[in-house]
Amino acid sequence: MFLYRGAKAEEKQQLFEEIYQRRGEFTGLVVSSDYFAIELIDALKHKGMCIPQDLSVVGFDDIDMAKLVSPRLTTIHQGVARKGQLAVVQLLKQLSGERLPERNIRLAVQLVERESVCCLSKKMSENQKKAGFQIT
Repeated sequence: MFLYRGAKAEEKQQLFEEIYQRRGEFTGLVVSSDYFAIELIDALKHKGMCIPQDLSVVGFDDIDMAKLVSPRLTTIHQGVARKGQLAVVQLLKQLSGERLPERNIRLAVQLVERESVCCLSKKMSENQKKAGFQIT
């Protein structure tokens, strides 16, 4: 499932409400950024949900704040500094007149598991059991 709304506060609140209303349909979410994941966790906690017992949440970026929130955010670490270095090198080459072929540069990412996820068996809700989710 892919859910998207814009970055405006009202659009995010609509998305958070939709996630809350559909909470029994899935066990976890991967969110496009740590900031957005932290906002989502806060909104769901204010509605009485427990993260990760009710819903696992994974962010993306591994920002410093991910270690400071409660629960500490599980996230995908990407080497932002390395990405910036490569971009600067490419830009300097272009500025010096070098013609560069178009190419994709892929950098490794790493899952940093913290406290915002838990094992599926610990959170299987009645709705999920009725929907046919099984633990094997």
